Amino acid sequence: GAGGWAAAVVGGVLTVFAVLAMFGPPTGVVRGSELRDRDRGVLVAEGYVDRDGEGGFFFSDAVLFLRADGNILTDRRVVSYAEEGGERYHEAVAYEDIYAVEAEFGEGFGEDSHVLVTTRRGGEVRLVLPTDGRMDRAFVERLKHEWRRCVPPGTEKLDAPSSVPADPAFPAG
Repeated sequence: GAGGWAAAVVGGVLTVFAVLAMFGPPTGVVRGSELRDRDRGVLVAEGYVDRDGEGGFFFSDAVLFLRADGNILTDRRVVSYAEEGGERYHEAVAYEDIYAVEAEFGEGFGEDSHVLVTTRRGGEVRLVLPTDGRMDRAFVERLKHEWRRCVPPGTEKLDAPSSVPADPAFPAG
């Protein structure tokens, strides 16, 4: 009857979500150390991360394939990549080449945080991060920490004071 049909549909949908969770990219910002080996392998093969490089944070809003979209914070640079309409876009900037970091944090459920990284040459790298577990804020705090660590004092553009508390795992200075 109708109940059996509805149960089959719900079961099918739940199965699809379970498969995506097991084999698809992570669904929120994760620490690089939490990436699955096969996901790290894809990022290395695509040239976004060095095999020996330490990954700080990673996020992809791709549903199935990690190589379709992502934002990466490594120990040396920030990377954003996407694939749209068959075209691949890839932007990376080393911390010492960053001029400013500005973040607008999402506050409510489903609101994303937007980060603008401006380079010393006038280029821009835009990142969109989900707010789940406040990992967007940890991503930005780590980005700012690494940037300030690599840039001689007084040469960075200081952004507006952040209302985001410092992450004790990545102390400033």
